[in-house]
Amino acid sequence: MKKAAITMLVIMMMAILTGCIDQANGLILYGEEAKLNQVTDKYKDDIKSQVIYNVKKVSAQGKEVLVVSETTARNFIRMELWNEVKNNTQLSVLKGMPTIGNESGLLFAKPEDKHIDMEGLTLSYQGNCVIGESRRYTDAYVVVKDRSFETIKGTLKQMTVLHTKKSMDKELVTIKDYTDAFQLVKLTAIH
Repeated sequence: MKKAAITMLVIMMMAILTGCIDQANGLILYGEEAKLNQVTDKYKDDIKSQVIYNVKKVSAQGKEVLVVSETTARNFIRMELWNEVKNNTQLSVLKGMPTIGNESGLLFAKPEDKHIDMEGLTLSYQGNCVIGESRRYTDAYVVVKDRSFETIKGTLKQMTVLHTKKSMDKELVTIKDYTDAFQLVKLTAIH
């Protein structure tokens, strides 16, 4: 009886997890341009469209920060990739990007990281938001004006957003070898 209950529980968990993964029609890849291009070349028949963004990875106060330009951040809003974390478990799509006013940039991080300082920037904390459904590859996000992005000191990386014809969950074992990080996402469209 106990064995049957455990088997049933495992089957139900697999069905739930498979259902969630099958809904993913997108993939975000982080890393070096040449390696990310190898992924897109290898899986070109499975890709509807792709967009490549320049991002910068910066270490600040022992935290890894992903810096994006305002234009890039607004594109993520249009793709419904920015999500606000509610109650540490629920997400809601961020409907708009706050305007960068007198400050140098906007900070999105866990509440305990809302005081991250970056050299030469005055940051305005805007809440606990993530790209996709989790905080991958970074502890926090900073959005700066387009003209300021080039002056940020950090490691230039690429972030490729792929709109795929199918869920790429079975290919993740291979894809991980070409990326610094990746995540499955549900995309409405790439603009």
